[in-house]
Amino acid sequence: MKDNIISLKMGLLDNGSHSLKRGFEVWKQWHSTEDAWLLKESIIWVHHGVELLLKQLLVQNNEFLVFQDVNKAVERLGRLRKKEGMEHAEVLDLFEHDDTVTSIGFKSLLDRVAITLSIEELNDGEQLRESLEKLTRFRNKIVHYSIEINTLETASLISSILDPFLSLLSREVKDTRFNKFVIKEIRKVAQPLQEYLKYIRKEIVTSAIESTVEAFKVGRHVGIVRQIAGSGLTLTLVDYLHEVSKPSVMSNRKIFIVSDRVDSLQALFCHLHGNSQVHFHKSGEGSLNSPLIKSKTIILVTEQKLSSERYVFHDSCLVIGYNISSSRNGIIESFPDSTRILFTSIVNQKDQEVYGNIIKSYSLEEAIKDNVLKPIKLYHFNPEIVDYVINDDEAKLVYDAYQRSIKLAEKIVEHYKSTSNGKAVIVVESLQSADETLANIIKIEPDWNAIYKEKVAILSHSDRNRNNQLVNRFIDKEDPLSVVVCTGQYLLGFDSQLVATAYVTCPISQQLRERLASLVSRNHSEEHYGKIVDFIGLNWSI
Repeated sequence: MKDNIISLKMGLLDNGSHSLKRGFEVWKQWHSTEDAWLLKESIIWVHHGVELLLKQLLVQNNEFLVFQDVNKAVERLGRLRKKEGMEHAEVLDLFEHDDTVTSIGFKSLLDRVAITLSIEELNDGEQLRESLEKLTRFRNKIVHYSIEINTLETASLISSILDPFLSLLSREVKDTRFNKFVIKEIRKVAQPLQEYLKYIRKEIVTSAIESTVEAFKVGRHVGIVRQIAGSGLTLTLVDYLHEVSKPSVMSNRKIFIVSDRVDSLQALFCHLHGNSQVHFHKSGEGSLNSPLIKSKTIILVTEQKLSSERYVFHDSCLVIGYNISSSRNGIIESFPDSTRILFTSIVNQKDQEVYGNIIKSYSLEEAIKDNVLKPIKLYHFNPEIVDYVINDDEAKLVYDAYQRSIKLAEKIVEHYKSTSNGKAVIVVESLQSADETLANIIKIEPDWNAIYKEKVAILSHSDRNRNNQLVNRFIDKEDPLSVVVCTGQYLLGFDSQLVATAYVTCPISQQLRERLASLVSRNHSEEHYGKIVDFIGLNWSI
């Protein structure tokens, strides 16, 4: 037997949070096993969590409210403080030192919270109140005598409590840690991943709308929504557009959505296609001053189109930058009287000068922690270069670069063949480096260059038709094209859910490091993590 004493001390908020979280964990287990005993356990845990967290609401306003008989509690505390050593006893110490006082019962608890704290959801006849009372009846039967329950009805009841009760708590609980972390943890264990992401997006949109309304009032810019790629940035923007388009927010202002990538706007337009007030202004469609454009409320347009037409819209409007990485000055020149907001996966320092501060952020670290994205495994390699004696300094530099290119290709092929099940990108400094890297890889693996079935190729903007064909093949899971070589600038606008590995052979910016990390962490291959192979020794603390 151990000599040390093991104890557990848990505050009211932590105790209630633990019970509520455990209750929904068990409820989720029931969905996969359909073991009815798990529902019994879930009812007890959830009810216990609800009771303690409602008491927390009372305690944070007035600790005496948590007692069944408030007057008696006041009188008993006075007596307790007269005892030796208890002069500074606090209200809740009564539970430890006075057996004659009791905490408020659940039925009275609902009434007291509803009335004293003016919480409408808990008034008689409200849906949440009725659900909690029904849960109480189930709980009482379970702990006091036998019970027969309909499993589907019970599971549905527990599910119906989650959203309204957590919304109530997030509004009423005065604890930063609880609101920032604990509520998210409860949602994560209770909901499927896609439902949890809907909650994340709803939080972001709510903050963005509040900032937009305030920006229109005071004449400033809205700010920046930063959401890591793979967590639903496009869907967040769609939800934001649904809310911001309401007349109560926009007051007949036009909305311009600007990106420097046609494919990004095309993907967004697919989500908005049913809205007759949306127009995607494609290349070759004529002037932005046409009657058609003037009749629409939401216009999707590339930054390149604005620049080539030297378009200027003088009226007050909302400009939404969407994953735009090119000229910021063009936005300002085209929309001199605009209120601006940016939706992006990666924030550049200059973005804040144009759009304002970050409103809401969902980072790579958060997405990995939430199991939205995969963790990243980082490899550091330094390819050894054979050092021959060459007298000419310039010739030596050329030779060293040549030898390094060969060694890089050897290491990349070796690593890819031994570890990768997904697709890979190789980041090089220039198109010349891309040509050299491709040639060296093919020397090692000639079969990777089979006509129409090549396994490795270069992506660039030099031949757009050829490039588009290669991209379509690379993002096809069944196509043999598995490794692409490209510059960092090209990758800033590239996206795929199949990239499991990134090989970095040259110095790259912080912005591109973030882009690569988000790219490999969202891979849909059989890998349990994304891989970054660094031949330079960069700082990846992003």
